[in-house]
Amino acid sequence: MFNLKKVILPNNIEKGIGTSYEYTPFHKLLKTEDAEGNIYATTLRDYESKLLKEINPNGYDIKTIYP
Repeated sequence: MFNLKKVILPNNIEKGIGTSYEYTPFHKLLKTEDAEGNIYATTLRDYESKLLKEINPNGYDIKTIYP
């Protein structure tokens, strides 16, 4: 099984910038990062690779993490 590591659009080939992906050892998507370094979503999983929490920066509210 192969995991997609990075997508580079044709107009950014010379710069080498693109969207990159990070996976767990069990091939579950962990993090998605765009060309500017913005993180789309990060997931937290337990030892059985079950999804515990997904953090989406667009809907992130500091009060929900630290009351």
